[in-house]
Formats: sequence, C-alpha cells, structure tokens
Amino acid sequence: MDPPDCAEEEEPRLKYQRLGAEAEELLADDRAVCLCVSDKLLALGLSKGSVHLLDYEGNEVKRFRSHGKQVNCICFDKEAEFVASCSSDGTVAINSLYTDDKAVFKYNQAVQAVALDPRYGSRKTREFVTGGRAGQLLLNSRGWLGSRDTILHAGEGPVQAVQWAGSLLAWANNVGVKVYDMASHKQVASFPHQKSSLQGSGARCHIFWHQATTLFFARGSSIQVAKVMHSQAAGSIPDPQITLQLAVQFETEYIVSGLAPYGDHLAVLAHRSSQAPERPARASDGGLGAAANGHPPSILTGHGEMPELKMLTMENQEVASDQLTIEGYEGYGAQDYTLAACQPAFNSALRDGSATASTSRSASETPWWTGDEPLYYIVSPKAVVVARAMDSYDRLRWLQERCRFEQALEVAERDPTLKPASRAEVAERFLGHLLATRQYVKAAALTPDLLKEDAGAWERWILMFGHARQTAQLAPFIPTSDPTLRSTAYDMVLEAFIHATANHSKLLQLVRLWPPTLYNLPGLTEKVLERMRRLSNVSDTLLQVAAHLYQAQGRYDLALSIQLRLRSPKVFDFIRAHGLLPQLPSRVPQLLRIDASQAIHLLVEEREAVSPSAVVPAIQAELEQSKKAQDQKQAEQWRKWLHMYLDELFQNDSSAGAEFHALQVELYAEYNPKRLMPFLMTSQAYSLEAALQQCEGRGLVREQVFLLGRMGNSVRALDLIIQQLADIPGAIAFIQGQRDDDLWEHLITLALEDAAMIGELLEHLGVHVEPKRVVERIPKGMAIPHLRERLVRIMHDFRTQASLREGCNTILSRDCILLAQRLYREPGPGPTCGRAHQSRWTLATYRARMGLRTSTWISAWPLLAPPPPPLLLLSRIRYGLD
Repeated sequence: MDPPDCAEEEEPRLKYQRLGAEAEELLADDRAVCLCVSDKLLALGLSKGSVHLLDYEGNEVKRFRSHGKQVNCICFDKEAEFVASCSSDGTVAINSLYTDDKAVFKYNQAVQAVALDPRYGSRKTREFVTGGRAGQLLLNSRGWLGSRDTILHAGEGPVQAVQWAGSLLAWANNVGVKVYDMASHKQVASFPHQKSSLQGSGARCHIFWHQATTLFFARGSSIQVAKVMHSQAAGSIPDPQITLQLAVQFETEYIVSGLAPYGDHLAVLAHRSSQAPERPARASDGGLGAAANGHPPSILTGHGEMPELKMLTMENQEVASDQLTIEGYEGYGAQDYTLAACQPAFNSALRDGSATASTSRSASETPWWTGDEPLYYIVSPKAVVVARAMDSYDRLRWLQERCRFEQALEVAERDPTLKPASRAEVAERFLGHLLATRQYVKAAALTPDLLKEDAGAWERWILMFGHARQTAQLAPFIPTSDPTLRSTAYDMVLEAFIHATANHSKLLQLVRLWPPTLYNLPGLTEKVLERMRRLSNVSDTLLQVAAHLYQAQGRYDLALSIQLRLRSPKVFDFIRAHGLLPQLPSRVPQLLRIDASQAIHLLVEEREAVSPSAVVPAIQAELEQSKKAQDQKQAEQWRKWLHMYLDELFQNDSSAGAEFHALQVELYAEYNPKRLMPFLMTSQAYSLEAALQQCEGRGLVREQVFLLGRMGNSVRALDLIIQQLADIPGAIAFIQGQRDDDLWEHLITLALEDAAMIGELLEHLGVHVEPKRVVERIPKGMAIPHLRERLVRIMHDFRTQASLREGCNTILSRDCILLAQRLYREPGPGPTCGRAHQSRWTLATYRARMGLRTSTWISAWPLLAPPPPPLLLLSRIRYGLD
C-alpha cells in the first residue's frame, strides 16, 4: 500500500531546477536584477551593469558591458535578434546578437524600463520606448536626421514597467496601468491602481503581455487581467477600434513579485511580508530540485519567509502552491524577486478538450503542445530557478518514488508520446512492490492489465510467483491466448498443484479450463498417476483430474473406470457421448449403484446395444451374492432394481426380454400388482399355470379370473367373481366375453343363493337375458330388496325399447321407399326386356353395388313389407340396428 505520507502529498504541477553552469559563477560575484526570456536565449542583467546572454542550461553565449550601474530592465525584439537594456546610470543600450551593431542612448535620470518594437530588426525607424524616474514615457525613433525622442505620456510619476506586444504598448506608473495603440497613436485604456494595505514603499507594478490579446498586471497584493477587444467604428470606411476590458480583478494575501499565465490559470510569484498573515503552502519536493538534481542541500536551508509560486484560477482559487527555499531568502523582500516567463502558443485543440495533453492532465491544465510547455524563471539576487511543467516522464518518476503506481500507470496509458518501455517499467515496479509488500491477491488480479500481451513478462512473473509460493493466486489470470506462453510455463503451474491435496481443486479447474495443447499432457498424466500411487487415500478431486486427462487423450475406457469409481452422475452422458455402450454389460451393477433411475433408462434406451440377456444375469448375480452374504437389505434392493428394469423395458417394448416374462409375473405380483393385469393381457410368453399359482399365492382374484378364462376354466372363474368379489356386473361382462350361454344359467343359479345378489342381477340384466328366466326361478318367500322398483324399471325399460324399435321401423320404411324409387330411376346398361327382367336387373345391380350377400337379404325378407328385403337390410345396417 502507498505510504501514508506519500499518499496524501499533492502532486506538483511544476518541477524546479536551479539554472546552473556559468550562471552560478556569475551570481557568485554579482547579484541578479532582471531576466528576459526569448525562444532562443536568456538575457540576464546584473547589479554591476553587465548583460549576459545564456542558453537554457545556463551556459554563457555572449556578454555586453554597456552600463556602469545596475541593469534595471532587459528586452528582446520578436525575432530575438536585438536585445535592449537600461540602467540606473541613465543609459539605454541596444545590441545585436549576431553582428557588432550597437547603439547607446543617454538620459539625465535613471531609466527603469525599456521595450523594443517587436519588429525592431525589420523596420528602419528602429523604435523603442523607455521610462524612468523622470516620469516621462519616451518613444525613440530613427528618422532622416537621426534618432529623436517623443513624449507619449508624462506627469504621473516614475515609469515602473513597459511592455510592447504587437501594436499595443502598456506601461505602469504611480497612478495606474495605461495602454497606447502605436498604430492609431492614441491611448486606448487606463486602469488605476487598486488600493491595498500590503503595497508599502517597495511594491512595484509587474506587467505581462500574452500574444497581444491579454494583459496581466499586478501591484502590491492586487491582480488584474484585461482582454483586448476589437470593434468596428461607425462610418463608411472600416476602421477597427481597439479597447481593453477588465476581465479579472481580485486581492491576495501576499505581495505579488511577478505573474504570468499558466494555461487558463495564473502563475503568481508571491512573497509574504512581515505584516501579512501566515498561510501554509506545500513545500515542493524539489524547491529548486536540489537533492534530485545534484545541488547542495544548503540551497534549501534557512528559516524565514520564502517566496511561493502559486497556481490560481481566474476566480482566485488556489490550485497549487510551491514554496521555494532559495539561499539567502531570509534577507530578501518582495522587490528582490522577479518572474520571467516564456509562453508557447496556445493549442486550441487541447484547450477545447479534443486532444490529449502530454502531461496526461485535463486539457484546461495543459493547453500547449508536447515539448512546448511554458518556462518560468524565478530571479533572486543569488539564484535563478527554472520552473517548467512536469512532463509525463517527470510525473512517472515522481509517482513511482511515492509508490503511487496506479496513478503512474494511468499516466503511462493515456500519453501516446511515452515509450512503450515506460509503461512496462512501471508495471514491473508495481508488481515488484506488491510482491515485496505481500499483496499477492492484488498483484495477481492486476497482472492481465499490467502485463497485457507480453509473453516474456508473463513467464518471468509466473516464475516470481512460484518462488514466492503464490502460484495459486496467479493461476486464474494466466492467459491461454494472446499471448500463448511456452508449454514449460503451463507445466510449471500445473505441477505446482499436484502435491498438496488442498490444491487439487485448483488443478482440476485449470485442466478443465486450459486447452490440452498448452501443456505436456502425457507427462502431466504420469505425474498425477505417480502421485496417486503414493497416496493411501486418493482424493476424489485428484481422481477427477486423472479422468479428465485420460479423456483429453482419447482413453475413454480408463476415464470411464475412474468415473464409475467416483460414482459421478455425469457418467451416463459420458457413455452416450463417447460410444461406450459395448462396455456396459460388465458395468451394469456399478451404474445402478450410481443412479438406478438413470442407469435403467440408459439400459432400456440402448437395449439393442445392451441386450436384456446381458443385463438381467448381471443383476441376478449381484442378487445372489447379496443373499450369500446374508445382506437381505441389499438383496431386496437388487430385486427391486431388477423389477424396475424389466418393467420399463416392457413399457417401451413388450416383446423385448420375453424370456424373462415368467420372472416378471413374479416381480409384478410382488412390487406392482396394479400393472400385473395389463402385463398378463399383453404378454404371451409366460406359463399360465405358474402365473395362476403366483396370483393364488398373493390373493390376486381378478388376475386369477383372467388366467382361468384363458385356460378355459370359465365356471371356476365365474365362481371366483361371484363368491369372492360379489361383482354381478363383472360376472355379466365375463360371460359376454366368453360367449357361452351355459354360463348364464350358472350365474343365475349362483345368484339365487343370495337375495341381494338376485336383486343386483335383475338390475343389471338388461337385454342380455329375458327377465322372465330369473323371476320365475326366485324361491317363494325370498325377500328381495327393492324388488318392486326393480321390476318397474325392467318393465319401463321394455316399453322404452319397444317404442324405439317401432319408431326406427317407421323411419326405415320411409327411407327404403325413397331409396328404391331412386334406384329404379337410375338408367341401366343397354335395352330392357320387360318388367321381370328389369326387376331382376335392379336387384342384381343393387346387390353388386351394395356388396350384399343373397343369403343376407333373403333371410330378412319376411321381416318387413312392402319394401324389397335388400333395401330394408341396408337401412338396418345404416342405423346400427343389426
């Protein structure tokens, strides 16, 4: 985890470094007063009157000795071809950087500020502006008669600062800040100084132009920002008017020693006077970057009020603040510091958020191109400190030093300018940190995001986790594709899980998840088997691993043996999937022990491959062994499984296993008597005598009746129905099935022995037997329950039948006449020879068309008249009366 002190430290926006090389030597014997920055060089003005041109590393390029006293201000033209300087001795010197061209101008009083025309090198007028204690703002211009000064403004005290950008000239005096348009030759803006309790006598005004569009200025504790506005004047000729509008104005709690823009924010060099209230600021880890950049620690020592470089929003909200511990700061005041800045052109795409900044911060914080970040130079009498925006490499280094690896990774992933090796380095250090702090779970979970598709890195960290004995944490995240590692890496992971029983479940999970082509399958199988041979009690999980490895090699028979040993419910699907049915006969008992229902369903479903002649003996053998072992409970279980198998087999195919139907009669009688009757009625492959004996032994009367009926012993069957079941309707149905009229007499005889049975016989006799045969044989004096109601019902039923028959005969007669007339009208084939021949032809044709036999309609002739007998017979068949 991140150290507490590092986790809460605010990430700096800038990095600091002391301007070294020859700059340090110069300040050892002199004091820095002012600094001007161009995109090529630096110009440093010292208190003894010399001007030094330096590169960005502090190496001296050139020096000018044009003044006898302190240099107060330095200025470059836009192309950095000329440099102007002014001094307290009243001189202004303009030197060419590339030629020996030099001009020196002398004034009566000290000159505090100078500004070159941005186009100084390309214009013949060679204009510059100066101002100082004389209280005049002078424009020096070269003409036909030489150089001359023009007073642009006077009468408001000494001129403290001058800045020239484009056509706009800004200067500050004791009254305020004013802006003059050199193109229209008129003043376009004036901003009076704001009253502040922190100004004091040493407070001076600081001005900074940004691209001639925004003017930043501050005096004492007051900060103001004005925007350049362009408007079209009324009239026929276009004449743009320039004005400045104050956009920002606020007070601070400190003296401002310099200011410049920082993207959409402000960079402010602040100094707290002794009267100002204390306000804590974050001490930059570098300050001057002393320890990090090899500078002596003495630069950072000392006690007192230190300058601060602050980042502020335009609403005066502090974004960041760095205290700068500069050597000798205890004796410096606000007037001893100054801030110079080199500002790049804004990248509007970054400012609008449509591109990614190099520092991986939000677009509003870094609106510049990569490599073109702003530079800030904090000038003190004995040191010049360079502050620049931290780039991605700086941020990575800073974050990693404080163990904030996750933020470092975010920076590395969002910045396309970083080398891929940078991200890989952060990932390596992050994982190393997590392993060193024993955060194994977190380290393993992050490996996919950190290592991505680097196969070499994956193999290296698999080894590292193995050395830490934490392979189990890493294994679920190891990739099997994109990238695919060498087989030795996968072998090492799998073999690490073989020895400890607690890891066998993870081993099983991996061999199921990983394709077998990734690792040495035969080698791993052999190691698993060797481990199994050494164990006295092999875990089920390790057995599952062995079964899976056998299956992956196509050795399904060995895999089946292990699954049967494990009693896995999935063995049935495994058998179907891999065509192992021929191996089932010897394994039937094992399958039944696993899941009898599934096993029986499989054996019945695959009865063609595994015949009942192989299944039943296997079950019977287990049954006999249980009996020999006197395990009655297990024997009973095997006998029940045998019944379940034969029952399901019969339900699916009544002809299958016919050789075991005799055994099945016994099993049905014992376990499921309700299914015995359908079985007896369907099957023909059992002994009637043996089946009857089983039914007699278990008291299954209805089954006895059925068997006796099939054996031809109808009388005995009828006796069972009457004497044991007392079922008159059943007896009537039985007699109808036997079609033996003698049985009716036997039934009546048996019924006469019981008055209740006689009554029930009269109730159900119906049309099968004339009621008269029964009533006449009832003994006198026998009390029959409900005899009157039953006789009335018999008579009512007889009258109903007679009425129905009469109605049917009427309908039939009418239909026969209609049919005969229709048949008579039908044309016959060829000429006729009288009515008799026509009648014979009609009858013959009718018989041929209707398919009636002569005997049929002749026998019916006496029954009805006058319709022809064949037509009457047809009608009776049509209505189902015959």
